[in-house]
Amino acid sequence: MNERIENLYIENAKIINKDFSGMKWGNGKRTFGVIIEDPEVAQQLNDIGWQIKVREPRDENSLPTHWIKVEARFDNYPPTIMSIEGNKKVPISESRLGSLDRVHITSADVIISPSRWESALGSGIKAYLKTMYVTIESNPIDAKYKDYEYAE
Repeated sequence: MNERIENLYIENAKIINKDFSGMKWGNGKRTFGVIIEDPEVAQQLNDIGWQIKVREPRDENSLPTHWIKVEARFDNYPPTIMSIEGNKKVPISESRLGSLDRVHITSADVIISPSRWESALGSGIKAYLKTMYVTIESNPIDAKYKDYEYAE
């Protein structure tokens, strides 16, 4: 059980169940889901202890969706989170992270850091956000004001 577990690196990740503000579930945890596209990879990750969840298909022509819940914590090892805006990368601070709940993320590259846990109820691997670069769907007004700085 002491073997090293590598970080997960997922390019073009599909983000679901966004609660970057930590307000949706009332527990203050900033979480989101990342879809694991390949069911075989999802099973391999589950077999080594990652907590892979399955969303049942909505109709008979669809397949189940495999995903992992990721938490963004800013206490011990704050993640690096960047928004790609044109040819610029803009840091997203903890105070601005909740804004991702209200936008359409068109693309995301994420690195997820594993953390082993054990209790009387079992064991597994908790997923924490290490790095995320997101591209947000823009609109004409955003483009017009893209060079303006944010005021805190």
